[in-house]
Amino acid sequence: MTRRQTRKTVYFFFLALTGVFLSPTCCVAITRGDVVQIVVDALGLPLWGGKERFADVPSTHPRAKAIETASALGILLPGDRFHPDIEATRAEALGFAFLAMGWRREGELVRTFATDLDAELPPHFAAFIKIGRSMTVPPPEEFLSEAKKNCSPGDADRLAAWLRECKRRRVIWEETFPGETGDLVVHRENVGTPPGAWTVAVEEFPEKNAAEACARELRSAGHTVLIVENASSWSVRTGPYNHYLQAWKAAVSLPKRFNPTVIPHGGSASNALFWAAIVGSPERLAPRIVPASLLGGKRLPLSRLADGFGGEGGINGGYFDGAVPIGSLFVEGVPVALAHGNRSAVGWNRSGDVHFGNGAYRAWVLAGTQSLPVSKLNGEVPPESAGLFTTPSGAFVKIGDGLKIHVRNGVMTWRSFAQGMHPVPGDGFLLVVRGELQKRMMEFPLQTPTELQITWQDGTMGRMEFVLQAGPLLLHDGQPSLGNEGLSPSLTALRHPRTLVGYDGKRMWWMVVDGRNSWRSTGVTLEEAKRLAAAAGLTHALNLDGGGSSTLWWRGKLINTPSDGQERSLPYAVVLGSDMPYH
Repeated sequence: MTRRQTRKTVYFFFLALTGVFLSPTCCVAITRGDVVQIVVDALGLPLWGGKERFADVPSTHPRAKAIETASALGILLPGDRFHPDIEATRAEALGFAFLAMGWRREGELVRTFATDLDAELPPHFAAFIKIGRSMTVPPPEEFLSEAKKNCSPGDADRLAAWLRECKRRRVIWEETFPGETGDLVVHRENVGTPPGAWTVAVEEFPEKNAAEACARELRSAGHTVLIVENASSWSVRTGPYNHYLQAWKAAVSLPKRFNPTVIPHGGSASNALFWAAIVGSPERLAPRIVPASLLGGKRLPLSRLADGFGGEGGINGGYFDGAVPIGSLFVEGVPVALAHGNRSAVGWNRSGDVHFGNGAYRAWVLAGTQSLPVSKLNGEVPPESAGLFTTPSGAFVKIGDGLKIHVRNGVMTWRSFAQGMHPVPGDGFLLVVRGELQKRMMEFPLQTPTELQITWQDGTMGRMEFVLQAGPLLLHDGQPSLGNEGLSPSLTALRHPRTLVGYDGKRMWWMVVDGRNSWRSTGVTLEEAKRLAAAAGLTHALNLDGGGSSTLWWRGKLINTPSDGQERSLPYAVVLGSDMPYH
């Protein structure tokens, strides 16, 4: 081999490593740096004016300002080697355009689940080409049909025109990925606007004192710290940082025990919207409410709950405070939490019945001639009252004073005043009685028939094995439902991440809408959630817990992007496609 041949071989090997495809039919091509400049200009991205510089781009480079803007916005990631003067292919140019539109996550999902990507292209480019083919405003045809060719100046003009058109119009992309028990539907709308800054999500705490202690530790190490109050927890973050690289450096400097994650902070108005849903018949999906206690914890991330219970999918459920569910919760007919007023609920059973209605119920324990109203479920029993513990709360519970009674198979089998840890019967429940009621219950001999009686305000709920109360109800028999069921205007009238459950007459829809991210998805108000559910063809829809709790998991991957940057630990989740027994 001659020296010239050797140099030519090395040159083409280098191009192959960087993912560049050269077309023998195209002798005029723009460079990667040119592509960045064109995309930044077409989308009107705010130019970076700081001192940070991308690794392999000198400040004197003619495209340095646009490239550093892409770096500051996290379009180009730290550690990348960009090689700005290499000729760009159409596939590269289109991929960069999608990243600058805020569609990175969509590309990742297609790359993970699609089975028909172009094998001749790198997967991260092939994914965007597949997305482009099914958009309502598709990219120029040559970018889809001849993606490996070099990008010419004429191609660049057409790409810029397409980006400007996407900014002007409503752009929609939706894809369905089939599963074994249900299908995943992914939906994206519109071009996002970049965030104003970045923060690093460090950790979430159920108690404010623990969050403040963590914040003090981080401040002592030289970090600027934010504490964000959530509905039932406190999130600790460092920052904000104006440049993505600054946030990334802060994240890698933190101890790994924090699992730090870079997340957007702020941003201008945007109509970007992302939602995803697991859809299928109730019989195939077989939704199961899985308390964290069944897997050994008070609160666990959705991925742990869904994967640990052998599910194909999973989603967060209703409201909670710390590790305590708020609102009616029934697991295989066993009550876990008492009702929260007359808020709406969804119920279902293994026969395929689904019902949306009032979630209020009352519970009594009937022991001999004594009728005891249940004032507390799976928690500290108030004085002069009766409460009970059921198996979904855990196999053992710690109880203070009061008379403890085991009820197994419908009769009293054991009782004690002893304090400390007590087992919860798997074939019944643990009854705790305090005050004057203790004397009455001691009058009954063991083996006295004892049963739990449930009275529903909505009688149809009595036929459901699983009941989840949340609210408000969004759609009923195809019509928008009125009222916010006691939720504050800040939760109903503002855009937030949302979790919804719906029914279209044949299939259940378990849906998450991302929010609080101007680039990816700003979320929806409850009125917008009603319209979204109706547009999906649902006749019934119920709002579940939203905000940082909104999480969807499918086939080993977190599908949405939680607004906290991390999964929030949950006291329970709805697991889909699992046939594992509870015990």
